[in-house]
Amino acid sequence: DIEHSKSQREYTPEGYMRVGGRASRVGLQTYRAGELEGMDNYDEDELLSVMRTPEEVFSEESLASFKDKDITLEHPKDLIDCKTYKDCSVGHCCSEGRRDGDYVVVDLLIKDKDAIKAIEDGKVNLSAGYTADFEEKQGTYKGEPFSHLQKDIYINHVAVVDNPRAGDEAKIFDSKGMPMFFKKKVSVLDEESATKIQDAF
Repeated sequence: DIEHSKSQREYTPEGYMRVGGRASRVGLQTYRAGELEGMDNYDEDELLSVMRTPEEVFSEESLASFKDKDITLEHPKDLIDCKTYKDCSVGHCCSEGRRDGDYVVVDLLIKDKDAIKAIEDGKVNLSAGYTADFEEKQGTYKGEPFSHLQKDIYINHVAVVDNPRAGDEAKIFDSKGMPMFFKKKVSVLDEESATKIQDAF
């Protein structure tokens, strides 16, 4: 089990925020076919239910890929690399991912003052941006059907967002180390796609 007391919000002498949070989870997640490579036989707006198995989400390689990855305020338009990180990074992940039930927890260092203010004002949900392979395979999870399996998940960044694909439990911990409760690539990297998925539900 994760000791949440180790993930409480702290502030460094520079004003940076140190905090842990749930960044991703196992289970079903919905994607537009147009977001994924190799889905030419689907209409790009067709919604696909994809299974993220514990074996893939908690694989040693995938958990290790969180370390030193950038944190962003909302998802950037493209995956981050050495040419683009200065334009969108507000901090970085300072640990590998680790399992907490069905979730992956990671330690974050938020350095940008506007991002810190946004978190303090209630923008606390997290969403991982990543690359992955998708295998067509029919099945069910907790009684719900899926059409694809997600494989070889490699983290590119972690975004602080309003509407995480992984659900409202994917969020930054509060000052007591427990999740805060607010109403309210591949990974979805644009707001239009996320809105279409939310509207479909």
